Amino acid sequence: MAVGDDTIQRKATGQVITENFTHGSADQRVRWFTMGLKSGDPIAHSPFEVPENQL
Repeated sequence: MAVGDDTIQRKATGQVITENFTHGSADQRVRWFTMGLKSGDPIAHSPFEVPENQL
């Protein structure tokens, strides 16, 4: 199961508009979850402190 703004938009409208994302793409969400899981610290890798081109 994939959960992200891209998946939700694609299922609802058949298209993806990245400018309307509020919670990130499915890939971004998996990447941040995995980082927190591997580090054991859920706040160690805040997406708010990372340059946008690295999200």
